[in-house]
Amino acid sequence: MASRGVMYGFGRGVAQDDIEAVKWDRKAAEAGSRDGMALLGSMYALGRGVAQDNVEAIKWYQKAAKLGQTDAQKQLRDRGLTW
Repeated sequence: MASRGVMYGFGRGVAQDDIEAVKWDRKAAEAGSRDGMALLGSMYALGRGVAQDNVEAIKWYQKAAKLGQTDAQKQLRDRGLTW
C-alpha cells in the first residue's frame, strides 16, 4: 500500500496526485506500515494532499520512529524531538 502512495506522490507509472498519495499512505499507515506512517507524516509536514499540520506530522513520525523507521527518526531529531 505504501508503494502506491509513493507512485502517486512522485508520479511513478501514474499521474502525480497528492490526494491519492495521502489516501494510500494513510491505508498503509493504519495497517501498521512504518514506511506508510513516515510518508503520511511527510505529507502533513509539507502540506501535500492535506492541510499542512505539524502536530499531525509529528504524530505519524513518532509512530514510525518507534517501529524503527530511520527517516522518521531523522525528521524528529531535526526538530529536536524524541520518540
